[in-house]
Amino acid sequence: MCLVGFCTPAYFTREYYQTKKLNRLVSCVFVMFLCTLPFITLFVILFNIQLQSLFDLIPKYLFIAILISSLLSFINFNLLYLRLSDKYLSFAIITIIQPIVFLILYVFFLQLDYGVNAFINASFLTSSLFFGICMIIFYKQKFLKIDFDLIELKNSLNYGLRLLPHSFFGVLTVSVDKLIVLKLLSTTSLGIYTLAFSIASVVKVFEGAIYSVYQPWLFKNLSDSDINLNKIIKISSLYTTSILLFSIFLNILIYFIFPFIIDSKFSFSLHLIPFFTVGYIINSIYTVNNQILLFYKKTFTISFISGLSIIAGLILSFYLITNFGLSGSMYAFIFVCGIRLSLTMIATFIFSLQNKFIL
Repeated sequence: MCLVGFCTPAYFTREYYQTKKLNRLVSCVFVMFLCTLPFITLFVILFNIQLQSLFDLIPKYLFIAILISSLLSFINFNLLYLRLSDKYLSFAIITIIQPIVFLILYVFFLQLDYGVNAFINASFLTSSLFFGICMIIFYKQKFLKIDFDLIELKNSLNYGLRLLPHSFFGVLTVSVDKLIVLKLLSTTSLGIYTLAFSIASVVKVFEGAIYSVYQPWLFKNLSDSDINLNKIIKISSLYTTSILLFSIFLNILIYFIFPFIIDSKFSFSLHLIPFFTVGYIINSIYTVNNQILLFYKKTFTISFISGLSIIAGLILSFYLITNFGLSGSMYAFIFVCGIRLSLTMIATFIFSLQNKFIL
């Protein structure tokens, strides 16, 4: 999904409050979505064997994944437009109903003994349904009429391509550690690790809900000619504090209810959850700093930092997991989050000094 559209939706977010030709921006994203599909298909064809051996997949699933990822990318772009345009009711309805529809369909196909195809069928039907809904929304906004502009497309692609490594490395950050755990330890260890990751991801979902409101608000304020730095700092502090408090609440809650809902063989997951939540708290501070660089088009800097972080993560994961087992994976996770935050804060501070304001 990080390859679909080459991150042009990020350019749409950046320019939304600064353009009067919104249809032209939407057209850029649509055109890039269509242009990147053949590229991704060719990528999968060329690296078919390597991808199969890495993820132990049947070939057809890779091409089904392209189709589902394309539909989901379009849906996510529609959700982006809804929250940027303050259509929070429509945004909330789609965001809440979509996973519910998927869950109902998933259970339905499981009951019919579809096995692994239950997940695929549920994903495809859900994404197709909401793709249709999003098409209706865009049609009513008169966005389906392509307003092609070569200069705008060039600017969009230039911004997106420089951000693509950041997006790609972001995917690796949350997946490469699982592959290393599987290769160095066992499937049981991976199950324990994944369970802790899934539970702690509630913090990430909570952060995502706040972020969906925070980012448009921040970009809108940064677009004003008279930037209120004190207000931005206060709201950003509130953003990170709320995630901190929610993380503490989640850890206390899980500590008491974990023995009643999870099998005892996964009990070690309970010790890993606090590490994940600490990482997500660090990530929330990173997000605040990252948005400043994103708004001021420092996309190469963002991608460079992400690249360094994933390289550091690979080295640390191999070393620490080899020496400390599953606990080592958590140490590596915290270190990588800290490295990425430190580098981003330094970059933001240097940029602030260069532009004669401290943020």
